[in-house]
Amino acid sequence: MELAILNPMASPTILVADDDQPLVQLLKENLEMEGYQVITGTDGEMAVTLATTRQPNLMILDINMPFTNGFDVLTHLRKMPETQSIPVIFITGIQSKTLYPIIDRHERVAYIKKPFDLDHLNSLVQEFLQKYPVQKTSTPALPATPSEAPISFPPIEKFR
Repeated sequence: MELAILNPMASPTILVADDDQPLVQLLKENLEMEGYQVITGTDGEMAVTLATTRQPNLMILDINMPFTNGFDVLTHLRKMPETQSIPVIFITGIQSKTLYPIIDRHERVAYIKKPFDLDHLNSLVQEFLQKYPVQKTSTPALPATPSEAPISFPPIEKFR
């Protein structure tokens, strides 16, 4: 049996950021099995740094994360030319009648409620990657650690 070698440049990159480490690992393994490159973060500040330096094709973000929430991450990234077109899928366990209409008002943004079905997530990821191709601005410089690119955010608001 001959193994096909995938061209890493042809495989879309997905950023997964959530403070639930087992969930991040599950999503990473699932998405890699689907053929994607996956980078991960555990908080909002790390998500911004990774999105800015790596310019993924798609981001999967939790809403409530340490340091800054997912909405603040989205707002920050939409202000920067190199990240403004990256589509975002929020995954959240928040039960709120006001939250989901806020998400629906944004372009290139969707949400999935926790717990969710991996097949549903995979379908949404594939749909978003086809519908919203990201034009990368240039080859970004990769910092050695996320702390090399400090980010200042206002105090976070918890959505509950």
